[in-house]
Amino acid sequence: MVNAEWFPFFTKSLAYGLAIVFVAQLIAFSLNLVSSGHFHFRGLASGLVQGTLIMFACVTGVFYLLSNLPATAKISPYCKWKPEDLPPVRQSWQRINLCDSAGEFANNLFFLLILQYPLWLSAETLAKLPVSMGPGLAPWIMPITIWTLGAIAFNLWNLRYGYWTYGKLWFSVALNLAGSALALGVLLSAADLIRVDRPLPTFIADHLQYMVRWFVVVSLGIYLFWVARSLYRLRLIKRS
Repeated sequence: MVNAEWFPFFTKSLAYGLAIVFVAQLIAFSLNLVSSGHFHFRGLASGLVQGTLIMFACVTGVFYLLSNLPATAKISPYCKWKPEDLPPVRQSWQRINLCDSAGEFANNLFFLLILQYPLWLSAETLAKLPVSMGPGLAPWIMPITIWTLGAIAFNLWNLRYGYWTYGKLWFSVALNLAGSALALGVLLSAADLIRVDRPLPTFIADHLQYMVRWFVVVSLGIYLFWVARSLYRLRLIKRS
């Protein structure tokens, strides 16, 4: 169905298409979660399967036509590619995994939607939400939003250029140090992170503050780990 000239570009398009489907379904899942307050995991799973099948059929159909039309069958999108144009790979980890970049992008976009939910939800939906931001968290929303936008821009940069460079590693250090400082600031100064406005199951209502605080603690640990990993990789590049 797809000839040898187009096949490398076909597989790359499938990889990007799968990442797009994953991001789109995660966004839809987050919108449903915020608006209804329920985890629709079955809808997420069925959406991923359906979206993947539709994407595969569409991409395969396009490349079937490109492979069989006389005007395009012999065209190779990599006809001007040269091995010497590739950046040197000194370490195996310098290639950034596409799934990792797409997953981080989806997570940060989901987090941004949660942070700024009052901007895109209707007043009627807001009034029905069981929980809202507590007074301790509200002053941190804007700086965390700015940091999240920077993280999303960095994820897009990694999706476009999937290669760790010296400058990218230093940017990662700065970004994750800023994330660590924000997480630590929230832990030290914020008391009531979440406010319960509607009746919830007893277990969730009793442990909601505890779970949110532990989420911030885990995030702090992850950011510090990423800082240490980037500094270690900078040291490896400098030695090599």
